[in-house]
Amino acid sequence: MRGGSDQPVEVVLGPGLQGEGERLLRVSLPGPLPLREFLLFLGLDPRNVGPVLREGRTASLEVTVLPGERLVLLPPLDGG
Repeated sequence: MRGGSDQPVEVVLGPGLQGEGERLLRVSLPGPLPLREFLLFLGLDPRNVGPVLREGRTASLEVTVLPGERLVLLPPLDGG
């Protein structure tokens, strides 16, 4: 069953998350998905992901990923 709402989610991984440089992923989702579950779906550990920028603001890992949404995942500001 396919609706017209399963647009791909664009995820930009900042430097340091997946090696050097920036990587853009496009993943199709059937509907809204909690960001934590989305990161696990991508194979990323939410504990290792820094702030999520959404609409120009820093958000927590409780953001819901919507089809067609663009997320920018940055490494932690203070790398340990």
